Parts: sequence; C-alpha cells; structure tokens
Amino acid sequence: MKKILVIDDEPSLLKIMGKFLDKLKWIPVTAETGEIGQNLFKEDPSSFYGVIIDYNLPNESSEDILVSLKSLSPNLKLVLSTGFAVEEISRQYTKITIDKTLQKPFSLTDFKQMLDVL
Repeated sequence: MKKILVIDDEPSLLKIMGKFLDKLKWIPVTAETGEIGQNLFKEDPSSFYGVIIDYNLPNESSEDILVSLKSLSPNLKLVLSTGFAVEEISRQYTKITIDKTLQKPFSLTDFKQMLDVL
C-alpha cells in the first residue's frame, strides 16, 4: 500500500479524500495546513509516494510547499487539487512540474482515475 499526504484547509474535503484513499487501498496522511503537512512529511520522506495539495491555501504558497517536499523526496508524485481552471493553474507554477491535477468537485471515479495514472 502506498502512502499519500493530503494538504487541504477544508476539513470536510480532507475527510472525503481520506475515505477515498482508504477505500482504494492507499494510506492517507492528512493535514489542514502546509506547515503541518511538511512536518508530517519530514518525519519519513521516503515513505510517501505522493502528495495531493489544495492550490488555494490561505497564507501559504502551495507551489513553495511542493518545492520543499520534492527536495526531500525527488521521486514524489505531485497532485494539485483545485476548483479553478486546471490548465490555467498548472501554467502558473514555474518552480515545479505537477504530475496530475484533480478538478474540484470530484467523484470517487475521478479520484480513482487520477490515482491510476500516478
């Protein structure tokens, strides 16, 4: 089973993504802020397969957080979760390349398809 860090400031979305990951046989680790997520990640960077991060975190840059996590684990898969237009958002990231995007709102099927291509 692969472990995924999920960072999102909406507790209800964290709960849903955690349940989806459980159902799909992944190990979810959830965090409501980038700081908490980074601290959890730093405990054992090599144990994580990927990270799903909300694009629009209050007072934090999701891109900077991803750069920091990727520097600790170069093979980490990066997923950007957003309610904004996906093409627009991924072009705004200049410091790092996103492996996959997850358009909100999403269904279990959408979520599974995103994981299947990681």
